[in-house]
Amino acid sequence: MRNVQKSSTKREERLRELVGLINKYNHEYYVMDAPSVSDDEWDALYKELQELERETGIILPDSPTQKVGGAVKKGFRKHKHLFPLLSLDKAQSVDEVRKWFDGIKSEFPDAEFCATYKFDGIRLVLTYDKGTLVKAATRGDGKVGEDVTEQAKTITSIPKELGKWKASVEIGGEVMMSKANLPEGFKNTRNAAAGAVRNIDPSVTARQKLDFFAYELNFIDGMEMKYVLAMKVLERDYGFRTMLPRNWKGIKTFEELERVLVEITAERDTFDYDIDGVVISLDEPIYRAELGTTIKFPRWAMAYKFEAEVVTTKLLNIVWQVGRSGKVTPVAILEPVELCGATVTRATLNNYGDMARKGVRVGGDVVVRRSNDVIPEVLGIVPEIPRDARNDIVDINECPSCGTGLEVVGANKFCKNQNCGARVLEKFSHFVSRDCMNIEGLSDKTLEVLISKGFIKRLGDIYRITASELMGLEGFKDKKINNLLDSIEKSKNVDFARFINALGIPNVGKKASATLASNFASMEEIRQKMAKQLIELDEFGEVMAQSVVEFFKVNREEVDDLVQFLELEHKKREGVLLGLKVCVTGTLAGYTRSQLAKALEELGASVVDGVSKTTDVLIVGEGAGSKLEKARKFGVRIVEESGLVGFLGGVSK
Repeated sequence: MRNVQKSSTKREERLRELVGLINKYNHEYYVMDAPSVSDDEWDALYKELQELERETGIILPDSPTQKVGGAVKKGFRKHKHLFPLLSLDKAQSVDEVRKWFDGIKSEFPDAEFCATYKFDGIRLVLTYDKGTLVKAATRGDGKVGEDVTEQAKTITSIPKELGKWKASVEIGGEVMMSKANLPEGFKNTRNAAAGAVRNIDPSVTARQKLDFFAYELNFIDGMEMKYVLAMKVLERDYGFRTMLPRNWKGIKTFEELERVLVEITAERDTFDYDIDGVVISLDEPIYRAELGTTIKFPRWAMAYKFEAEVVTTKLLNIVWQVGRSGKVTPVAILEPVELCGATVTRATLNNYGDMARKGVRVGGDVVVRRSNDVIPEVLGIVPEIPRDARNDIVDINECPSCGTGLEVVGANKFCKNQNCGARVLEKFSHFVSRDCMNIEGLSDKTLEVLISKGFIKRLGDIYRITASELMGLEGFKDKKINNLLDSIEKSKNVDFARFINALGIPNVGKKASATLASNFASMEEIRQKMAKQLIELDEFGEVMAQSVVEFFKVNREEVDDLVQFLELEHKKREGVLLGLKVCVTGTLAGYTRSQLAKALEELGASVVDGVSKTTDVLIVGEGAGSKLEKARKFGVRIVEESGLVGFLGGVSK
């Protein structure tokens, strides 16, 4: 399980890791048509990223929460969509659906809902000009997709001409392949359908037996209609297949909706097409318009995802991984098993206490599921197998990396050796990362080699690396060596806040590092402060302050060795907002959180996470909650997005 009590540093590291992972998986899914993880695992990672962005206030420019879908595949012409193709917000439980449903009902008591199948295929948008098919495109990133018009024309269930009512429209739907037509070599129908549609040669598409199910109708002239009527027009007037559940329309109460969810869930395995959930949407266009959308999702629709799949497989081994904090976690090595469209070979066991409670044994059969965990989770043993038929439970008392005796803290075990190989690697990896010293060319693999050869033992040793040392390393030629040494040299002039962040002080992340940098002129000044003095800083708590004091007490010599190589640059705080404490809440259409925070800080403001009596300004976007109430209570000035340009242009106190 993820530790809820993550430090700021760990949370920011995890956030960046998630952005990289999800973008990689999106590329595999949308561009390569070869996903390496299941939808459940992707959903769990995405949900974790959303939570971390809310907690930290950090939204990276390339965050997948700020965009829809993936890039356009090379070889296809680009097509700009007339209407943005948004994703759907997802609910993993009936309780989450109820919360969303009740929220809409509280605002629109007479609202009616529709519940349709969530197809697991490839989304396609068809453009008709006065009833004639002129364009077909994939979703792409939601704004620009791939022109697959010729491929779409080979799908017999896509009309080339609309029936009566020759309107100009965009019709959205899903290209599907039935389970019966799944070609050999493909694990699931979605991959097969996507590969067929996104093949440059339309004749390849034509050879596959593909179907198209329509579920969205947009009139180019802006006319809108109820969803129930739109589905009738698609099927009756335009000749599309729609595949609708029983009792799918006219849903007025949550009890009615829940019955439909149960019915669809029960019959999902009887379909010849892959269905991975239910789409619930408002019928009335006026209500949909009033609710609007976020950057990614319409507020008037929700996707209910089916529960995670559970399978049984053999536990082959248990390995232990050492994290940056020294936490040692058991990981199950499994006999390969198909789970949610992916081959699973590893699963988390959380910690030794959890492993002992579940009674898992190497060589025994275990139950594995994909749910809301980063990797699949071992739920427990297969009960019908006698316990004495399995090997004794595996436990360790020494660090698998350095051999140091482990300390038990609650249910977890920790390696306290600061020189542990695994921990040292994590320290160097953090130091050279983009948000810290930004040294390009020092991958984890390269760092491992440099550490193993004794070239780097302390952080300052990075600045002692020579060309002759690098020349002996595999893969290092003149150009690569020069590029790395140039990057190391360039990093010597570093912003003070980035340097503090690079040190990896426990519980002190990017934002806290900036706070220290803006309040103190040197490392020595920070070191001289006591914890009780640091607590007085904005948003510095006791744990954070104590971590700073302890870090410099233990690592003083290493830090002194490091700073001799560097020129620490102090950004002078100035601007029309100098001295103001500004908090941001809600969703802003014109800015991401990180963009706005950067703009505010460049104008001299201090960006804070919470609202208190000392807060000067609260900037409010859509969906503002308790922070807005607190601001009103404390008399804090409130700036809405409509007034943001003027505020940033020079309106201060």
